[in-house]
Amino acid sequence: MFNLVMQWYFHTLTSPSLLYSFIFPDGVQSDISLIHPDDANWFITLDETRHGFSTKGNKGGSTQVRYTNPCFPRSGDRVIENSHHTTGVYGYTLAGEVLPPLYILSTGSKNELNFKFDPAVCKGLPMVTAKYACDKVKAWPSCIAVRPKGSMDTPLWHDLNKNVFLKCFKGKISPVPVRDPITKKLLRGPLVSKTDSGPGRLATQAGSLEFRSEMAAIGLFILLSLPNGTKCTAELDQMYSEFKGECKKSTVRVAGLKMAARVQARKKGKVQQEQQSHTAELEEYLDGKVDSDEEVEDSDDYEFSVGRSVCSVNIGNRDLGHIVNGFPGDPLAMRPFDKCFTTVNIVNTWIVVGFFPMTGNAVNDPKARYELGEGGAPAEACKQMELLVKDYEKSATELDRLGFNGGVMDLEARHVKNLEIPEDEEKLI
Repeated sequence: MFNLVMQWYFHTLTSPSLLYSFIFPDGVQSDISLIHPDDANWFITLDETRHGFSTKGNKGGSTQVRYTNPCFPRSGDRVIENSHHTTGVYGYTLAGEVLPPLYILSTGSKNELNFKFDPAVCKGLPMVTAKYACDKVKAWPSCIAVRPKGSMDTPLWHDLNKNVFLKCFKGKISPVPVRDPITKKLLRGPLVSKTDSGPGRLATQAGSLEFRSEMAAIGLFILLSLPNGTKCTAELDQMYSEFKGECKKSTVRVAGLKMAARVQARKKGKVQQEQQSHTAELEEYLDGKVDSDEEVEDSDDYEFSVGRSVCSVNIGNRDLGHIVNGFPGDPLAMRPFDKCFTTVNIVNTWIVVGFFPMTGNAVNDPKARYELGEGGAPAEACKQMELLVKDYEKSATELDRLGFNGGVMDLEARHVKNLEIPEDEEKLI
């Protein structure tokens, strides 16, 4: 993993002449700073995540431990399960400004003419304010799309770049940087977009290569990061580690408020039914339809039948705005989007990954696995690994000497696999 990340850094830095001339115009790689601070506006990253309408915990990983007393009834959180979900596509610039979010709703229809959604879904969705590379700050609303599987596909990926990102940087994109001769401020320049090779932007598809070439001619250069690199090489995955947890808390809160609202509605309905029953009894008595010696039945004899439990509530797209960004008037701590996507948090994710500017910090991530061999680990870590392997082999030999089965200790440390990157462009594709 360490060697793979290092090759990814080096290949991205040396192959596209864009980055080389954009960050290192003099050809010297010792300076990792940008030419002008405003250059950070021309670097963006984006990724998608899944917003599930369920309060059920994650299927994988360690779960929270709960201790109970067998002498008392078991307590626990009410779990709401829902197979439907909505995909959220988020992004931001190197300068710390958030791009307009995109939410992809799912539908059972296969005909695009029937792709519809309730306008109420838009209520409460985040509104971002940014200037990007322009001079004035503008407000940008969230975007909504409908797809059969509720996820990104090739046509939607093309529309997102053409109708959203290019409009955000309208009049500021060109294939070649154009700077002020005195201040060196970038007046127009290439927009570098870093994303993963997920659905809709697969590097092996011919349509994806043609689209990237088309965008590059305009000035939008799309760079694909390592697949399945987790948050080691992806800025948005760094952000999602906190954002998804806050959204889960918000989902539980929405479910609790819905349950409380249903309880209040049941109580109100029961009171209204009791009042209506009393009125009907009194009218019958005054009309003489009931014997005067017969007592009117007590209200406690009337029962309010409930068809479903008050805990049986549904969460859907109408709750998306509350899940993502809380309710109007909520403090910042209860608004996941506003809480997580701050300028400080955004800049920190860029620093941790170290792709723009290219510091290579991703190799220091705990998820970057070290391997034996040349370039597989830093020098000090490589020596420790070699000593560990020798000690492991020595322990297996000692077990055999003592009469035990030392063959069970047959694990082998991973070694570096040298991947040859072809220089020819056709072979590279």
